[in-house]
Amino acid sequence: MIADRYDIVTIGGGMGGATLAKTMAQHGARVLVLEKDRTFKDRVRGDAMAPWGSPEAKTLGIFQLLLDTCAQEVPWVDGYLGKMKLEHRHLPTTTRCQSSELAFHHPQMQEVLIQAASDAGATVLRGAVARDVQTGPQPAVTYMLDGVAHTVQARIVIGADGRTSACRRIGDFEVLNDPPERILSGVLMDGMNIPQDTSVSIFDTRQSQLVALFPQGGQRVRVYFSYLNTARPRLQGPKDVNEVVEQCIISGAEPQWFEGSEAVAPLASFPSDDIWIPHPYKNGIALIGDAAANNDPMFGQGMAVTLRDVRELTDRLKATDDWDAAGHGYAETHDHYFNIIHTYSHWFERLFYSSGKEGDALRFRVLPLLAKDHSRMPDYLLSGPDGPVTEEIRQRMFGEDVLPAAASSQQTIS
Repeated sequence: MIADRYDIVTIGGGMGGATLAKTMAQHGARVLVLEKDRTFKDRVRGDAMAPWGSPEAKTLGIFQLLLDTCAQEVPWVDGYLGKMKLEHRHLPTTTRCQSSELAFHHPQMQEVLIQAASDAGATVLRGAVARDVQTGPQPAVTYMLDGVAHTVQARIVIGADGRTSACRRIGDFEVLNDPPERILSGVLMDGMNIPQDTSVSIFDTRQSQLVALFPQGGQRVRVYFSYLNTARPRLQGPKDVNEVVEQCIISGAEPQWFEGSEAVAPLASFPSDDIWIPHPYKNGIALIGDAAANNDPMFGQGMAVTLRDVRELTDRLKATDDWDAAGHGYAETHDHYFNIIHTYSHWFERLFYSSGKEGDALRFRVLPLLAKDHSRMPDYLLSGPDGPVTEEIRQRMFGEDVLPAAASSQQTIS
């Protein structure tokens, strides 16, 4: 039965919204989940979670559920610079979190978690579209379901409605973004000839391109191809699948990996530059997941960040009756760890994406130093954003600490 008052109304029932609903319903809160999709669709993203997301999933009580229903652990990652293999890394023994990547088909994961929220006692409405939020100490949400408008009140509203969040607009949040530079194309391929326990990243510095292959089990692999938006028209639909495969091979992928494979889901592309909300809590609305911040999906941080958002916010909601203070505390903490990811991913991009003589000279200096001492390069993308991004760390990563003072001042990398 639909009530007219809840503790929490969550707009969006994907990973973030459903996990938050499950967690808070288990704590005794009355939670309403408004999910616009009656059936989750393949949105060509969110198929692999960085290792540091697994401890978050365990804390939130969804890790084993995902493993039992739709997920598999991917313990190895191979990194290439063109054809040259840089690493074959065993994640459980080399990351601070001692975890593998977690891979799944995103729509299956969403179905599992939204059912878990319902099983925990949350009211879940599929096909419900939020139309308005009245902000303030006691916010109210108006939504449409089967052509009928309903309004419910809540103590807090959670905007978990993704990269193009309507909650941002309704809540009048400030939106910041990096300059538009990159496009990400993704397609699900079946019959791929790569090990299902290893994800692959290939950096093509000649053309500032990146290929990422994330196994899904049963020879299915999500293939991602990142490129400059000035390099070619956006690749989209069945007609461009062969072009994506060809570009992956040009960038360094082995042709035999694709022999006999076929696309089994749509090829789609979208801008992948960072978008974020400074302080994602305001007037009774808390934004989480991609609604709060979206790092370039090629770095694989989205789902781990989402689960940290959920944990940080729910820990605060469970600890106090002052949910306004809890929302502001979450927002401050979120700004801290997203800034680490945002800053470091730009350093990483400069090192491995930059083309031309300057990029080649940078790698010629830096890669031998990293080979001798891996600690020069922070492991934030795999082990988690739990360290500083200071000027000293940046200089050490780019080898500026071993340059003569005059040369270092001329070759500073931002």
